[in-house]
Amino acid sequence: MSTGSTPKPGDTVSVTLHNKETIEGTVEWVDGNGAWIKGAQRARWVPIEYFVRPDLVNPPPKPASELGEKAPKARKEDSESEE
Repeated sequence: MSTGSTPKPGDTVSVTLHNKETIEGTVEWVDGNGAWIKGAQRARWVPIEYFVRPDLVNPPPKPASELGEKAPKARKEDSESEE
């Protein structure tokens, strides 16, 4: 199954959910809101958004440079000398 398309019964899929759980299995049935995936260990209903726009549901992690993280500041040295 290609990314960004609605699954059909019989398709083999692999979907990663918000909680980082990956569901791998065969699509049993599809309704307007999601798909029933039957995996090796258990079956699970998955919302259709995970198939149609996986980038919106599970966006890729941003690089540290885009997170607004700054390099640690240098320690301030006392520039005043005691007299």
